[in-house]
Amino acid sequence: MKPAALVLALCAATGITGVARAQSHGVDTLSNAGVVRASGVVDSVFVKKVRPAATIAGGDWTSYMMARLGIRPIPAGMGIHVDVDTARIELAGTIGELPPEAQAELRPLFQIFGPNTPYTADVTLFPAGAGAVRFRLHRVTINRIPIPDTWLQGVMTEVGKQYPALTRTGRDLLVAIPRGGAVHLVRGGVELEAPAGDTAASAGR
Repeated sequence: MKPAALVLALCAATGITGVARAQSHGVDTLSNAGVVRASGVVDSVFVKKVRPAATIAGGDWTSYMMARLGIRPIPAGMGIHVDVDTARIELAGTIGELPPEAQAELRPLFQIFGPNTPYTADVTLFPAGAGAVRFRLHRVTINRIPIPDTWLQGVMTEVGKQYPALTRTGRDLLVAIPRGGAVHLVRGGVELEAPAGDTAASAGR
């Protein structure tokens, strides 16, 4: 996936208007090292099952999701800042911080704004059955003004046609987890929980 699609795709799960935000824990940035760190935590909780639970910092988790979408290595200068609380993942930055390719691909949304214009995209998390969770793009703002949903949906539908990792609407990313496992948003990051009683530690090994 190209960098632009991520701004609207991983940007593709967003916070709900009117939901009270928990106290912010801090802002992270994206990195290739974050992909490695997050992969190790996912492996320890959901694959090797040596830890019953662990938390991944927001920037590391978003970097990991980018890698899952095919963006690897993480391009330099993505200019996406990540802030997580219990209600949403917020991706934020300014238009000028995005790589030129991303700015070109997102011209339908950004063309009338200058490089210092701020944008945000809120990402929410929902259950999606016994073995998956859903990250959904709910809202994008440019210069603190919400993008009308019909306009945003038109852009995201085209993104969804290009990238099969997303749903047809382009606004949802499904992530498989072990049955009985869980993923939660917490202040500053994303918490993973192994299925109850399904870790090496709980089995006494």
